[in-house]
Amino acid sequence: MKMTKSRGLNTYVKKVSLPFLYTNPIGKFLLTEEVANIWTNFTDPYKNNDSVSKVKDALEDIKDPLRQYYMSTIPQAKMYRGLLLQGYMVSPKFLSNLEEFPLRSDDVFLISYPRSGTTWTEEVLSCIISEADPDFLSIDLHERVVHLEVGAPFRHESVISSIPSPRLLATHLPYQYCPKQLRNLNCKVILVLRNPKDQLVSYYHFHETAGFLGCKRHPWNKFFDCYLQGHLVYGSWFDHTKAWWEQAKKHPDKILAISYEEMQTDLTKMVKLIGEFLGKPVKEEMIPKIINHCSFNNMKRNKAVNRSQVPVKGLFDNQLSNFMRSGRIGDWMSHFTPGQNEIFDEFYEKQMSTTGLRLTFTLEETKAIMTTEGRVINQQTTINPE
Repeated sequence: MKMTKSRGLNTYVKKVSLPFLYTNPIGKFLLTEEVANIWTNFTDPYKNNDSVSKVKDALEDIKDPLRQYYMSTIPQAKMYRGLLLQGYMVSPKFLSNLEEFPLRSDDVFLISYPRSGTTWTEEVLSCIISEADPDFLSIDLHERVVHLEVGAPFRHESVISSIPSPRLLATHLPYQYCPKQLRNLNCKVILVLRNPKDQLVSYYHFHETAGFLGCKRHPWNKFFDCYLQGHLVYGSWFDHTKAWWEQAKKHPDKILAISYEEMQTDLTKMVKLIGEFLGKPVKEEMIPKIINHCSFNNMKRNKAVNRSQVPVKGLFDNQLSNFMRSGRIGDWMSHFTPGQNEIFDEFYEKQMSTTGLRLTFTLEETKAIMTTEGRVINQQTTINPE
């Protein structure tokens, strides 16, 4: 099956820098929707906008010093209906119309909290949808799987609209912030979950290499506290996970929930499962090719995947060498102190005990469950109402 994709972002912006786009008055006027210009119909995109605001305009009113600290480190940070978002490559004009964003019935949406295996799953989906077409897989990943809220600094909606069906789309947005048609599940959704201890560690290191998150090495203890209090970009992992998991339990025909740990332990099984869910059963002869293509080491070397070929300079630091950092299950054990582990476990139990969601925190635990039960995630689970 041959597939094509519009060269979305590259159509408009090629190898400009973040400073030029967001601090240079000429660049900002010509190439973003941050100011009144041709892209915003010459109106201030923030004025009289109840949905989107600049964090810097309200930073002094933030009473929580930890939250204020974190928010001040995110360049050009935005608030979307109270949710903290990155500032770079996020169009205020697009966000203001996000609620009514139209979906197509054959869209495939990947939902995840940041650093939960998003890139890996995007590549797996690309292989399944295209039947591992090498021409399609040679296209940069950010053009094969377009993120909903982050993308071209102007005309982002046109970029998404120009993608031929079936579109592969992704978002990190919590359920309640997604477009109405996505909340109504007008297309199929893959929900990727990762145990929050490893996700926290990955997000912590990612902040140091991501230019759109400030390229700042936060004090570990302070970042740990920010995480538990839900101060980070995209808010609380717990709130995000609980809301989407609730929908996955109610609508297993529309949402397939998988875990990063399951993919690490038995990728073959998960590839087949995803293919069946999407109505695209993967041929047996294609499985070894997909598994090899999507191995962690190959992904790390693949320039179309590892974000080494993004069209805007400065989105990542250190030539993106750390974009795919470790990938190990249980990496959290080299970061958490015994005291932090105890605090986290208590908080996790309080937040998640009644959800019926089971996640695994070690490779051994994952292997044991998948060997005996086949899956870690069980969308048919019965919830104790107490």
